[in-house]
Amino acid sequence: MRDPEERRRIREIEDEEWRHRVQVGEMLAALGAGPSRLREVLFWTIGRTLGALCHVSGWLAPMWGAGRLESRNVREYEVAAQRAMSCGRGEWLDCLLTMAEVEWEHEAYFRARVLSHRLGRRLPLWTAPPPKHTIHCEPGEALGDTLRRELDEELGVRATAFEEIAVLGEPDPARHGPAEYHVFAVTAWDGEPAIRNGEHSELRWLGLECALELPLAHPEAGRLLRRALAAAP
Repeated sequence: MRDPEERRRIREIEDEEWRHRVQVGEMLAALGAGPSRLREVLFWTIGRTLGALCHVSGWLAPMWGAGRLESRNVREYEVAAQRAMSCGRGEWLDCLLTMAEVEWEHEAYFRARVLSHRLGRRLPLWTAPPPKHTIHCEPGEALGDTLRRELDEELGVRATAFEEIAVLGEPDPARHGPAEYHVFAVTAWDGEPAIRNGEHSELRWLGLECALELPLAHPEAGRLLRRALAAAP
């Protein structure tokens, strides 16, 4: 890859994959298990082969292969999350689903790169994973039910009054793939909010101006905060 931004994104994806490997290894160690040696050798070989192809055939074939693998990874992390819940390891749920979301972004990147190539547009593509916003949803679960469940799992509260106030598009689809983010305003709940898992490092109440000084997750977040507070009784 000659483009510096493309090289940076590839390095970022590689770093994220190594981080996932460490996290999964820690989960397996907690279960008294470890990765399959055969699969380790197999995927090491696949990775080396894809890397070598970059120097022989250019980037199209390796990115096609990487995108196909990433598509499978999304589903595998979702399945792992379901199995973690079924065996009483609910504390791993958010971590596994977050990894599925990151893999979704990887798949979207490789898909976009393949489709940007004149030959890539003629290749049969792998099946696209479901939309990113459905990853944290249980099968057949409505968004409102997902909100209630996630708040209970992550903060230990039960939402009793809430409304969807916006649907935001992904601000950087070239990097993360197209996605929609459903934003809810929760105005009443039962319970005292507290961190329930390792996904968060701090929880505190902030006034509007202090909140706006933080690096918010979306460019439109500040506007939504102002609008939501202005509409509050």
